[in-house]
Amino acid sequence: MLDAAAGEGTTVTGSVAVSGGDAGLSWSRQPRPGCGKPAVDDDLLLELGGGTTGKYLIDLPSGYDASKPYPLLIALRAAEGSASEFRASLNMASAVGTSAIIVHPECPNGRTTWDVRGDVEYLVALRSQLIERHCVDPTRIFVLGYAQGGWLASAAACRHSDLLRGVALFAGTEAMQPCGGALAILVGQGTRDPIFSLRAGRHTRDFWADVNRCDTAMASEAESASCEDYACMDAPIRYCEYEGGHELPRFAASSAWSFFRLLP
Repeated sequence: MLDAAAGEGTTVTGSVAVSGGDAGLSWSRQPRPGCGKPAVDDDLLLELGGGTTGKYLIDLPSGYDASKPYPLLIALRAAEGSASEFRASLNMASAVGTSAIIVHPECPNGRTTWDVRGDVEYLVALRSQLIERHCVDPTRIFVLGYAQGGWLASAAACRHSDLLRGVALFAGTEAMQPCGGALAILVGQGTRDPIFSLRAGRHTRDFWADVNRCDTAMASEAESASCEDYACMDAPIRYCEYEGGHELPRFAASSAWSFFRLLP
C-alpha cells in the first residue's frame, strides 16, 4: 500500500483475462462487492475466461480502509515504455495521496501498443475485476491517457461516457466519434508537438466543447495560466496548453487530480 507522504509503498502486480464485459450496465448503479474484503498484498491472477490477458500495477492508499469506497484512477501509458516506467514519470501518487486507488495497466497479451478500439472492452473488464477485489466507488472512476493511451482514453470516453466520471487526455487526444454523451474532460496539449499537432489538440477541445455544450469564448483561468475552464451546460472542460513537444507535462498528475476531485 502506498505511503502518500514518502511516495513509496507496495505495488501489487496482477493480471486480468477478458471475454467481453458488462458495458450495458451503468457503473453508477453497480454494487460494491470489494468493500469489506481485506487488502490484497500479493500477486493476483484474475480470470474472466477467454484468451486475452493483461498485467497491471495497482497502488492502494496508505491506511487503506476496506469499508470506505475509494475513487479509482486508471492511467494509460504511451506505446513506448512500460506501465512501471509510466507510473514513475507520471507520479500520480504524489497528487492523489491517500484519496484514491491508482491502476497502471499494460497492453493486453504482452503487446507494446494499444488497440484503440478493441481495448476499450478490456478496460471495462479490468474495472469490473477491480470493483470485485477492492472497495471502489463506481460513481467516481477516472481515466488518464498519455499519447497513444490518450487515444484509448478518448475512445473509452466516447463509447462509455455513462460509465466514467471524467477523463484526462495528454499529447494524443483525437476524439473518437460518435460519442454517447457528455463527460468531464481535461485536454492537455503541447504547443510544439510534432506528432499530435496544436491544431489537432484544439480540435479535440472544440469537439468535446460541442458534446458538452460549452462556450470556449467564456473561459476562466484554472489552476495556472496554462489552463482554462469553460462555461458548459452538460459537463465541464479544462484545456491546458503548454510550451513543449510530444511529452507528458510536469503538471499532468496535479492538474488531472485537481480537476477530478472537484467534480460533483
